Amino acid sequence: MTLHENSTQTKRRFVQNRKLCDVTFAQALKSISSLLLPVMLGIFTVVITVNQQNATKQQREEDQKAAEENRRVERDIAAERYRDDIFDAYIKGIGQLFEKYNGSLISNRVPMTLARAKTLNIFRRLDPQRNIRIIRFLHESEQLSGTREQISLDLSTAELPGIDFRHLAIYRKQLDNISLASTFLSNATFIDVGMKHVNFSRTRFNDSSWSSAQLENAEFTFAELHNVNFLSARLNFVNFSNTSFNNNSVNFRNAVMPYTKFERTRCIAAHFNYSNLSQSIFFQVNAKSASFNNADLTNTNFSLANLHKTNFVGTKVSCSQLDSALSIKDALLPNGTCVRDPNLVKNGYADCNTPLLLSWVLTHGNITIMKAEADFNNCHFALQSNDVGASMYQKIGLEHWDSGFWKYSLAVLEAKMTNGVSIELNGKSQNGTIIDKKILDATENNTIMRLHEDMKELDVLVKFSAYYNIIHNKNNWCDEIKLFIDYGTAEVESLRGL
Repeated sequence: MTLHENSTQTKRRFVQNRKLCDVTFAQALKSISSLLLPVMLGIFTVVITVNQQNATKQQREEDQKAAEENRRVERDIAAERYRDDIFDAYIKGIGQLFEKYNGSLISNRVPMTLARAKTLNIFRRLDPQRNIRIIRFLHESEQLSGTREQISLDLSTAELPGIDFRHLAIYRKQLDNISLASTFLSNATFIDVGMKHVNFSRTRFNDSSWSSAQLENAEFTFAELHNVNFLSARLNFVNFSNTSFNNNSVNFRNAVMPYTKFERTRCIAAHFNYSNLSQSIFFQVNAKSASFNNADLTNTNFSLANLHKTNFVGTKVSCSQLDSALSIKDALLPNGTCVRDPNLVKNGYADCNTPLLLSWVLTHGNITIMKAEADFNNCHFALQSNDVGASMYQKIGLEHWDSGFWKYSLAVLEAKMTNGVSIELNGKSQNGTIIDKKILDATENNTIMRLHEDMKELDVLVKFSAYYNIIHNKNNWCDEIKLFIDYGTAEVESLRGL
């Protein structure tokens, strides 16, 4: 076969193969297209279906929300209508009592009892805004007098949350002659309100504000105050006697409050910074950890007050004022120095120039006051003879401790001593019976005894062992025997370290 024929045949086969490939590719494209179209249609259908379902779900949720909102509005309207109805019924019922008993609910026991029951019941069912209107109604009809000369409708135990007394005051400024004694007032607002001749005795206040209020001749005796502030308030002749302030939650900062009475009040960690307390009385108060920083304490009476850890920095409190207090242990004086109570143990520091028997009673052996080896300027109590041991004691009366008021008081005994010496602290009754006993030795810095109601005196008994001196060939000694009372009115004070 010639070269030309071979070339011609090769070209013919190439053309045939190319036509065959073209036909195969076209068929493949056609097959793929026939398969792809249903898949795309299926995907499109699924997407459309999902979108329709989401839209339906969203619409259903919106409809549900709208229905719930409508039901809520309907419930609110029904509740408002119900409150209006029972409010109107209350006013009508009290009005009938007024007519029946000549315009007074407090002149006879029967209307007073009925009015009290109706009022306490309505308070529980109404909101704060309507309760304000109830109080205004009773106040304006002179059934809630705050004066001692006139009896008031008894609302004790009534729980009144969220009362804004500015809405009760005349022109939101003045509210006089009202008594809400023995009630429970939480989140109450008295801001900028002026009040005269008001009675809140035995009332419990929680989270209430008297900021910038003006109070005159107000009674808070036996009340309980938790998280209450009187910031920049003006108080004149206000009585807080026997009131309990929750720890660190009552603030009188910048208050002007002369002639205020705090007799037997529990005002632990209260804040009186920058306040004017001139001529005020803090008789037998528990003001532990209270702060009077830069307060005006002119002629303020602190007789028998517990001023433990109290801050007087920046004040002009006098020595005579502090001397009348029951305790000033660890109080900060105006110059910033810390002061301690007098030691209840006489000659507990082993004064080199004071005879031992002037303050101590020897029971056996011989104890002497001698120079300390480590410090010749200091003396200590030491056993004089190694042949026998020795002991000495001292009695401390508890006549200044009022067991009825200072119920949770502690006797704290401290001393320095070597091994071979121990100190007993005995709490005794009137007839000498030992009610409680604590022992302090060289392994501890102090011992603490809870005072009991029947205790009338404390005995401090120091014991020296001769056996220790003989075995170790050393003189045992003790010094700096100190006893003081940590006065407390509640067990929680010791738990919080106040």
